[in-house]
Amino acid sequence: MIKAMGSNKIGKTCPSKLETTILETNGIASVQVKYWKTDCGHAQEIGRLKIDKENRAMIAGDFSNFVFICDVQNVWKRSLDYLALINHNLVTWKHILDFIREGEITDNTNQRILPFERQDLTNISRDFNINYATRRHKNDAVSVNLWVNELKSQFKEDCPILYYKAQDEDDIFLERKDFALILMTKFQAKQILKFGPNKICIDGTHGTNAYDIQLYTIMTVDEYGTGYPVAFCFSNRVHETIFKLFFNQIKTKVGIIKSKVFMSDDAPAFYNAWVVVMWPAEHRLLCTWHVDRNWRDNLCKISGGSEKKSLVYKTLRVLLQMTSIYEFKISLDQFINDLLEDNDTAAYGSYFVQHYSKRSEV
Repeated sequence: MIKAMGSNKIGKTCPSKLETTILETNGIASVQVKYWKTDCGHAQEIGRLKIDKENRAMIAGDFSNFVFICDVQNVWKRSLDYLALINHNLVTWKHILDFIREGEITDNTNQRILPFERQDLTNISRDFNINYATRRHKNDAVSVNLWVNELKSQFKEDCPILYYKAQDEDDIFLERKDFALILMTKFQAKQILKFGPNKICIDGTHGTNAYDIQLYTIMTVDEYGTGYPVAFCFSNRVHETIFKLFFNQIKTKVGIIKSKVFMSDDAPAFYNAWVVVMWPAEHRLLCTWHVDRNWRDNLCKISGGSEKKSLVYKTLRVLLQMTSIYEFKISLDQFINDLLEDNDTAAYGSYFVQHYSKRSEV
């Protein structure tokens, strides 16, 4: 099915074309032209046109008068290759798109540049081989291996690589198919020693790449109440085993962290691994964002229309914000009774009792 906007953006082309053939007969040259008139699948809109080679080269090239003000160590950065700057994390795609779109419109302006999109920048970056600063090879696995070896050679004992295992390599902790990369800089080690005894937070980021590699981040909270990442773990494993390995590498680097508060998502694997490797926390808390998401995802268990779902969710949010233990317990008991006594909300009430009401302290 052809998209309403046109066909040239989905790997198809309009059948209308000119086919030109140069012929030479008895020393006389002639030109034969075949014209396919049928035109379909698109309108003659600017967004459907291709960016010509000249403008693609201009975008990928050097702009001596192009200045970015970047909050990186409080300095102003001037770039001669602004697409590469993106890959050094000094500017974002949005900076580039805004600059291009806000350019002065003249009679000679290529109109196709005006509706410029991020995918256009991605294509140009790919075609002109403008790579990430950390990319060492077109094969990502080879690139990571080269980058890790480079860091180990450059930083020696201060290397931020705490642990590295490529796939298809034997390892005493992980399976042959597993991948793991654990990072902690010297400054991050100081931060976890300083703020880790007060609060430790950990979360996983999923579905951000084509390799199903997960990113696990340990964070602390500084004196200003700001979260700060103190260690990273990349791995294809989603299991308590990788968390134990992660925490063990940190313990080897900085010693045992006895934290007052440990916060994670609803899965018990993070905290179970922490207790085995480090020390039980005085208080174990669940991340509010994850709890709220779980509550909303399970509202489908409620019958009776959107108004009843909205009422249940709003009540949950009120309970979540309560600070008085006495009022909370009374309100929680009443809320559970109301859920279970209503046929429309009984299923949700059973879910809430099973997963949350028995551990309201977290």
